[in-house]
Amino acid sequence: MQLIRVLHYLASERNCDRYTVAVFLDMERLSTGCGTTAHIQANRHLIATCSHKVVANFLQRRSFCVAVDDVLSAPRPIEAGVPQGCLSPELYAVYTDDIPTLHGHLEDWEDDVMLALYADDSAYFASSRRADLAAKRIQRVLDQLPEWLDKWRMAVNVSKTAALLTGSQRNMPDQLRLRGQAVEWNTRVRYLGVHIDRSLRMTPQTDHVIQTSRAARAKLRPILASRLPISTK
Repeated sequence: MQLIRVLHYLASERNCDRYTVAVFLDMERLSTGCGTTAHIQANRHLIATCSHKVVANFLQRRSFCVAVDDVLSAPRPIEAGVPQGCLSPELYAVYTDDIPTLHGHLEDWEDDVMLALYADDSAYFASSRRADLAAKRIQRVLDQLPEWLDKWRMAVNVSKTAALLTGSQRNMPDQLRLRGQAVEWNTRVRYLGVHIDRSLRMTPQTDHVIQTSRAARAKLRPILASRLPISTK
């Protein structure tokens, strides 16, 4: 649903002759971070009261051991991260719920940026009839992001973060920056496994699917072309 929401937003703005600037963040949790207890306390309002102890038990008092052949190390406490399981993605959504937008920092005539969160895939979108104005709104939210990242011990890999401008404008807006590092403009990006190009024609995604299908067919051809009985194949 998140992918549909993003594509619908991009297409709707394009149909209204508006440019959209998007920045796709490569977010990661620092190995020394993820103060789970503190953050759950700060976001208790997002978790049902009856579930507080269940969530705390899921996150706290965990330990690990290292095994080498038949030798087992002494237990060590796990002070960061979350266990694998169906609950962890939901807790990550709680963890990133207060990621900043421009809410409360806008003029009456300005629209807020659109935020798209799905697991650790995060993206901001801003639209305007002028690409430079959309880019300036994205830059404003990027300027707010470091404080939030430092507070919750998160990080963004700027070298893997991509910016995209949809529309026919050839000249790119000013370079976006995060923590003083340039965010590169791209003609296409991959978001939630789908290639999105600035024209929104989805040609790169179609080509990718065709190539993948051809490769799969080539691998199956020797098996399907053999004279072995179906049960053996």
